[in-house]
Amino acid sequence: MGSLKKSTAKLVKTTSSKKVAKKDPSKEPNAKQRKKNLKDLYTFLGMGSDGSDDSGSSSNSKSLNSLSDSQIASQAKSEFIKFVQEQRAQAGKSAWVENAKLDAVAQKRASYVNVDMGIAAHKITADGQYHQNGAYTVDAQSLGYNMPSLFESSANAKFDGNYGSVKDVVSSFKTMITDDADSNNEHKDQLIGNDGNGLQYFGIGLRVDRNQSEGSVKVTIEILSSDTNY
Repeated sequence: MGSLKKSTAKLVKTTSSKKVAKKDPSKEPNAKQRKKNLKDLYTFLGMGSDGSDDSGSSSNSKSLNSLSDSQIASQAKSEFIKFVQEQRAQAGKSAWVENAKLDAVAQKRASYVNVDMGIAAHKITADGQYHQNGAYTVDAQSLGYNMPSLFESSANAKFDGNYGSVKDVVSSFKTMITDDADSNNEHKDQLIGNDGNGLQYFGIGLRVDRNQSEGSVKVTIEILSSDTNY
């Protein structure tokens, strides 16, 4: 079982036979060497020892409880960025460009943002104070950045840690683009780049919370978008 909550702020063949020449066994690598050569080739191609894709898909299917918080966050971020890039390309928008400063602010926000609060979550900082211009603007200032025109989208996905996977988490986050009618497509417009001047620059932060008593894992994602390359 899993659930997703979202929040967004706008501004802010033919065959033939061939005669094969007989090879000189003395010139053939032994079995051990052949195996090593094959393994080296698979490694070079980013594949597993059996020739299967080893780019992370199998890891993304592991249960959340079998992964560390950092593994979950890293894999979820990578897969989500890949998805958004594909969606922006399909929409004829410029590619997403990750910005280190936006990443820093997004991670600070992700460390405490409570998506369950809805729209109010965008205005409240870690100390519980309400800020009309957006909590993300205040957090940016606390890190020494002046970022007056940010767009923010937040969401969390909660799953049974024994059965949910990173793949499931990312599938939930994808609905910010594929099924965002309940939010008037505000998440979609930000992520795709329909808002602003394309919102090409972005930062992402993630937080992983584990509830040992109920055996659940909740992943919160914070996305900041901007037209400015800070």
